Amino acid sequence: MSSLTLPPGVRRWLRALRLTVDPEATSRIASSRNLTLVARRGEVRSLVKIAATADDPFSAREAALLERLAGGAVGFQTPRVTHGAPGRLVIEWLPGKTAYERRRADRQVAPRDDAAIGRALAHLHARSDVTTEPVHGDLIERFLWMSPGEYASSSAASLTLWNAVQTNGRAERALRHLLEVEATHAPVLCHGDLRQSNVLRHGPHVSFVDLELGGLGDPARDLGMWLAEDLGFFLVPRERREQLTLGQLRARLRSFMRAWEREADELQLPGRAGIRPRAMAWAAEALLRRTYTVTFHDGHWTEREAHVTASALELLVAPAKWARHFLGAP
Repeated sequence: MSSLTLPPGVRRWLRALRLTVDPEATSRIASSRNLTLVARRGEVRSLVKIAATADDPFSAREAALLERLAGGAVGFQTPRVTHGAPGRLVIEWLPGKTAYERRRADRQVAPRDDAAIGRALAHLHARSDVTTEPVHGDLIERFLWMSPGEYASSSAASLTLWNAVQTNGRAERALRHLLEVEATHAPVLCHGDLRQSNVLRHGPHVSFVDLELGGLGDPARDLGMWLAEDLGFFLVPRERREQLTLGQLRARLRSFMRAWEREADELQLPGRAGIRPRAMAWAAEALLRRTYTVTFHDGHWTEREAHVTASALELLVAPAKWARHFLGAP
């Protein structure tokens, strides 16, 4: 992306900050709901995020969380906000590789990575003092209470997904139960979008980025989303480097889960009881979310989407069984 293609107001703002867009580095950034750029000021790189509107609530949420977490976090790192304006953030560039990049480069290092990430996540969950906002995530509500207008605007692929979920009474009850449990448990600070591309390792450090959806909720949300990343690659790998054997999958998931549990016990985090089946149910929700993204944005419903959906529904209606299968005995 060239700076010449940017909206004039954004271009002027970057020029005032003496930031120059790096087109090559920007092209490697994972897709996001924001316009996300890599910019330089001399040799110093920054990540620039531009929301669609100045009053974008997710941009404001991320800025507030990053500012409150800066300097006071123990056990993990978050980038500093170096410049901010309504709907615009310039964020410190953190060194290292994302968890996804490290997995593709070296499969054998993954379980060790997962243990470090599990420990760091427990420390993030311990920072429930930094916000009063609930974690953002409304896919369950859309599955359970979709409006006529939403039905009318859905693609045929999305309607196939809705039908698979809404005709499964056990799955619907399980989704309702997740919301009920979250409403009755003491909440923790959740990342809200804990994908492998949003977690960095650099040396001994673990960093969390993209906190737009962060807020208070059930810690099993984050745990489940992390589990769902590798479960998804196991079920439908997109390329050879993503393929996992069952042994590799179990090693990764168990290393992560056990490390989080040990650290959570030390920190006396709420919501630890029954965490494994709950995390597996949230993993199912995350797999459905992944399928929804494909059906909604791309209009695709292929064997891949059908397989992931069927697998997610199995996890959702029998989470204790599948927790034992993938995570082992508590």
